[in-house]
Amino acid sequence: MMQSVWIFQANPDRYDILNSLADPECEMGTWTINRYRDKIKKGDISLIWKSGRKDSGIYALSEVLSEPAIMFDFPAVEKYWLNEKDKGKKQLRVINKLTKKLVNNPILKNELEGIPGLQNLSILRFAQSTNFPVSKDEWVIIENKIEEHSGFWGHDT
Repeated sequence: MMQSVWIFQANPDRYDILNSLADPECEMGTWTINRYRDKIKKGDISLIWKSGRKDSGIYALSEVLSEPAIMFDFPAVEKYWLNEKDKGKKQLRVINKLTKKLVNNPILKNELEGIPGLQNLSILRFAQSTNFPVSKDEWVIIENKIEEHSGFWGHDT
């Protein structure tokens, strides 16, 4: 069965995604699921997207290690929530493991918007959520971009 690909979006006004991605203790963590709870599965691929006006885009690649379940955040990850009301919440989440970081050379939204075949990418059309599907055709294009961007710096996670 083919893996599904998802975009998991982080709002840097609520969660310090860049420092979290730089922290080796956060290589494995949890991610909130607020849509597609019946479709996101163990073994799926997730793209970590940082929202923002000028620097939004794909900052990491990860693998979903669990089925969605009600759980707390991992302590290493939870410390990067910027608002106390976001901490200590038991929510629907999946466990995620980072497989490639693009923090030093992210694939920015403005680059993605100019690539033929990505004009219907869900997060480019409607960015108000946490979880977004990526089609098989979109994934082929994005996977090639990830290789270009990670090859530029010559290292993976």
